[in-house]
Amino acid sequence: MARRALFPLLVLVVAASGALAETGTPADLAALTVKAFTGEDPTPLLDLLAVQASSAVVVKDNAAVLANRLLLKDHPELADSFKLPKETTVKYTGIEAAGALQIIEMGLTLGNDAGLLTGAAVKERGKFVYTSLCLLPKVAGDDDQAAAADRAAVMQTVNQLASSLLAGQLPDMTNLLHPKVFSAVLSSPDGQFFSFGFADQLIALVNQFGQMAQFDESRASDERGWVEGPVVAMRYRWQVSAQGIMSANFRTLLHVVKDTDGFRVVGMALGSGGEE
Repeated sequence: MARRALFPLLVLVVAASGALAETGTPADLAALTVKAFTGEDPTPLLDLLAVQASSAVVVKDNAAVLANRLLLKDHPELADSFKLPKETTVKYTGIEAAGALQIIEMGLTLGNDAGLLTGAAVKERGKFVYTSLCLLPKVAGDDDQAAAADRAAVMQTVNQLASSLLAGQLPDMTNLLHPKVFSAVLSSPDGQFFSFGFADQLIALVNQFGQMAQFDESRASDERGWVEGPVVAMRYRWQVSAQGIMSANFRTLLHVVKDTDGFRVVGMALGSGGEE
């Protein structure tokens, strides 16, 4: 397949997911999430997650608890780990649009602790839902050296992947993506998106694209990160350009879990479009 034929193919694949009816707002989803987690609203976690692909991670007793729609159907008790104290308050809510993708960031106050909720949302079946969600009830402070080291390690991996594309090498992502709970969403500026519910799906697309593309720019910048225990949430921009195929500035959100084998990506979201 010629290089120029790849982008139309991706557009066709993305279009298969469809743009859904314009009802509801990301702000509605953000507010509902806190109400659901504090028990003010009876909406279950299952209904906050996208059908096509989803992941959710929370830190409980200094360990990562992972969930998606399939796991929640078989083990509904997993949702209990996402409960917040009734007195939880919202310190701020930030919502950034990138094509069909909405990146939600909420600062939380839980007594004396500062918490954080981040999520990537798309419109599905007439309402905004999360493709990935991360809840950190007690974010490590800026002076926490272990947390700083974990943030740096995640970005080092991101930069290595970006550099490998620029060098014309296919990145080996097999051990970087979580094998059991994983979701990714790719959004284009025209309001279309494509979701990946399994790591193998994304790896196959990256390999196909990497074989056909010649990259002349691939770099990450403007990173911000938060850590609690074994979970890292990172936001950054990925500027990428492939000759004759694409040029984009992706707003990126990663949810990463650290285990005995290193860091594993649980949730990934990339969107282009909106204000640069």
